[in-house]
Amino acid sequence: MTKESFIDGPQGRLRVSSSDGVRADLGLPVVLVHADLGTLHQWDEVRAGLDEQHTTVAFDRRGHGRSDLPRDGAFSFDAGADDIRAVADSMKLDRFALIGHSGGALTAWAFAARNGGRVAGLLLVDPPVDPSTLPRGVIEQTLTAMRGPDYAQVAEKYYRSIAGTNMPVVERIVAEARATPQTTLVGCFEALRDFDPHRLAGQYSGPTLSIIQPQNDVKGALHRLAPGWPHVTISGTGHWIQLDAIDLFLDHAKQFLAKLPPGNASRQPQTSGATQTP
Repeated sequence: MTKESFIDGPQGRLRVSSSDGVRADLGLPVVLVHADLGTLHQWDEVRAGLDEQHTTVAFDRRGHGRSDLPRDGAFSFDAGADDIRAVADSMKLDRFALIGHSGGALTAWAFAARNGGRVAGLLLVDPPVDPSTLPRGVIEQTLTAMRGPDYAQVAEKYYRSIAGTNMPVVERIVAEARATPQTTLVGCFEALRDFDPHRLAGQYSGPTLSIIQPQNDVKGALHRLAPGWPHVTISGTGHWIQLDAIDLFLDHAKQFLAKLPPGNASRQPQTSGATQTP
């Protein structure tokens, strides 16, 4: 079972979903960070597969789902890393595994780079490549369209182009993207445009794994920028690998988590600053 609450993040309230109690008899706690224009529910199937062995925590990133837009308007991955810290602190998680997908993967990496002592292992799911390796101006062209009045249609077209061929998954992803405010859409793509992975390479020295689509094993892929970063590929999926190939994804995730040292999950979540979801 899971429970939802709101916590006070650095720039507004964040919706958090956690296993029903942080149990010391389970394995390492796992914090999961969803993709741009998604919600915490993109991890529901993964969490169902992990909950018997791990306490799991997911949250709506700032400006997504039911979490507040940031008061300062910041959507950088470093700013998002501050939200991960707030969520982990609210759950009293001293050390945990961190799993992030797409833009959430870059947010997770930014957190691990600055808080390596708290991250027992970092698993990235189909993270974006180094933006400097993309054709010149491609991100800015997309941003120009996203800043316009037809931003919802632009977002839908883009997400349909990367979501694959599993139509229930495609419609689920597109629905969440269309429900996301334009401010968040633009902010996330500006964060990607400005992202410099070379700044983070080598900053986190703990166990790592990337699970990617084969077509993303290219120049600029994060595992190629950081020597010794293992990766596995899963074919025949869209960008949401964890939804298109849940069983195979869980096999790799569980193998990775099983190799990590135990964490400290003995303390109960704090109640101050958190409210139950109405």
